[in-house]
Amino acid sequence: MIEREVLQVCQVLDYRGILSVEISVPEGEKLAEKTFNPRLGIVGGISILGTSGVVEPMSTQAILDTIRVELRQQRALGREDVVISPGNY
Repeated sequence: MIEREVLQVCQVLDYRGILSVEISVPEGEKLAEKTFNPRLGIVGGISILGTSGVVEPMSTQAILDTIRVELRQQRALGREDVVISPGNY
């Protein structure tokens, strides 16, 4: 998504050089403390996932870790029942 937008701006400006893109969130570390990140083990700043917020696990262990994180989040939200369907994995 970010790459697409940067490329579009380069095209509009007819720029063909090299770019370096830095994504910065002022007060990101402070903002992150107010999110679920610390409970997920994400510390030192805020996580930036994009518009969907979907992380695609790349291994069986990553899928299991993702499910554990989701279950912890649901418990923290007070949910008692959760249905898990791994889909086409």
